[in-house]
Amino acid sequence: MKNPFLYSIPEIFQLYNENKEEIQSYIQNNTIEHYSDSADDVAKTTTSALVVILIIGIISLILWVWALFITLKRWDRLSSTKQTLCIVLLILSWVALPIVSPIIVLLLAYTS
Repeated sequence: MKNPFLYSIPEIFQLYNENKEEIQSYIQNNTIEHYSDSADDVAKTTTSALVVILIIGIISLILWVWALFITLKRWDRLSSTKQTLCIVLLILSWVALPIVSPIIVLLLAYTS
């Protein structure tokens, strides 16, 4: 898309004439191809985004608890390097890579 500050006045009028119906519909607050600025649409979008974030959070919490359980269960069989790496990854999973870190910990614990 062209930078809006680079349009000349004749180009703006030409674009207005080409998109007159959509612009008038928007000004009159009519729906344009299933798009509207109503509060219901914003609420639905926000709600669906929160649900996705909640599902990802629950999945990562389940993976973290599972990784912690397996790490503690196999603690005596892990080498000191793997023990340290598992603990560091479990701590870092709350800061970065919340789904990947517990999976790496599970792989480390199961391969011992």
